[in-house]
Amino acid sequence: MKTRIQLLLFALLMGVTVSVSAQSQVPAQQKTFTPEQIAQKETERMTQNLSLTSDQQTKVQAINLKYAKQRSEVMAAHPRTGAPLTGPERAQLKADAQKSIAAQQAELKTVLTADQYKKLMTNTDAAKQKVATEVSKAALKK
Repeated sequence: MKTRIQLLLFALLMGVTVSVSAQSQVPAQQKTFTPEQIAQKETERMTQNLSLTSDQQTKVQAINLKYAKQRSEVMAAHPRTGAPLTGPERAQLKADAQKSIAAQQAELKTVLTADQYKKLMTNTDAAKQKVATEVSKAALKK
């Protein structure tokens, strides 16, 4: 359950989930976004929420694109086949996600002001709480 929350959190923190099927087929109701589209949306959201300068926007866009490409590669390496992940696979995916998030946040910290970074972390914590609440509600319905 905790691992599921953390995997959902990884997707939420990055703003968008990327879904890649083993056969590269996407159901009609499900959209697949490119790393460029994901990075653009993340940068737009951060610009609005953190009042980024144009210089910061350029730098944040590059950082977001770098990590969106990494996430896309990870998702492609773990196609959703319907089979549950094994314990070691889940642990490795979780560890990789946590390293990626920490690295992205560290890079963003070098671009953002102290106040902007604090607000980003506050928003991130709020998103974590929202995901945890939604997962708990979903688990209760089962």
